Amino acid sequence: MKKIILTIVGSILWCSLVIGQFTTVNYDATKAWFNEGQVLPAEKDMVFKGILPQGKAGISIFILSSNGKKLLYKANGLKQNSNEFSIPVNYKLRADANYDFRMAFFEVLPGSKQADLKKDLKATMATYIDVNISGSKSIKLLKNADRTVAEMNEIMEQSLSNYLSKIVDWQPAFSEVVRLKLEQLDNTKLEKGIGITDTTKTIEQIRLDTRTQLIKELQAQVEREIDKLLNIDLLFLSETQLINDYPTEKKETGLSINVGYAGVYLSGKFDDLTYGGTPYVGLAFPLGNSVMGSKFMGNSAITFGILIDDFENNKGERINGFLVKTPIYLGLDHRLFKFLRVNAGITLLEDGNSTQGNKILVRPFLGLSAKIDLNIGLGQ
Repeated sequence: MKKIILTIVGSILWCSLVIGQFTTVNYDATKAWFNEGQVLPAEKDMVFKGILPQGKAGISIFILSSNGKKLLYKANGLKQNSNEFSIPVNYKLRADANYDFRMAFFEVLPGSKQADLKKDLKATMATYIDVNISGSKSIKLLKNADRTVAEMNEIMEQSLSNYLSKIVDWQPAFSEVVRLKLEQLDNTKLEKGIGITDTTKTIEQIRLDTRTQLIKELQAQVEREIDKLLNIDLLFLSETQLINDYPTEKKETGLSINVGYAGVYLSGKFDDLTYGGTPYVGLAFPLGNSVMGSKFMGNSAITFGILIDDFENNKGERINGFLVKTPIYLGLDHRLFKFLRVNAGITLLEDGNSTQGNKILVRPFLGLSAKIDLNIGLGQ
């Protein structure tokens, strides 16, 4: 018994390892193709590997729709030993489809260029803050603090879109402190001023000085955060390669044969049932894709076929199929385990023992079956 349990556990672990594996895709930058020109794997997690061109230190892979208009997935990678790179891509491609790829190559950003980048980003943020604050007697944000920070983050993301960080989890965004400062500024009254004690100034000058001081404090916080965010080694975009309409492999339809054993309710109440059991065989047409779509729909199918045996009613009289004399069924097929399926539906029967002529019966059935794939390829 112990040996059987160990065997079962070992099989489950082995299957988990197999299922969890990545399929390798080799990228050749000189020829702009994958796997020596072969189609890409479909419905699998992938790891893209290759050699970076000389002088490149990083790469971004963009997977786009075949018309290049919609970004589906993006992954970044850095140079490893001997200019190699390896990037896991947790995006499953559809079978028998075409995709566009944009391969972006990056080089190390010189320190002087990084200083210019900081300076430009600070100036951009200062301008944005200035034009989004109004009011002379009080400070008023044109947009609320949440929206203002969101737009500032969008500007930063756009400004840094052509740069790549060597830190994997680098997230260039402003902190909660900036949002709180903006929230405090909104609707701040300027009548008395804040920290201004010069009594020789007019109320208008005090308001202006206070306004300037508060905005400078906000901008100083923004600049400190930009310095901190960009205090890392960056790579800059130096080259882009486009690969259009690259195909994926074709997949099998999933059409299968079900062979199993079913129980069919014939008549009677719960405490006095008449039912029959019979082997059955039929075809199953999948309702969805278990990899790309809903798990329930991907594990379900419409099935129809024939029941091998006739049945007997409570009088011992034979009941066979309607029209073709062989009972037929229509039902829903759902996977319980890898090969074991449960089937439920209806079967059409005909009772010819009545004095009033043949009687058509629609009866429910429930069965367990094994699945045999027919392996019919799409598009072939």
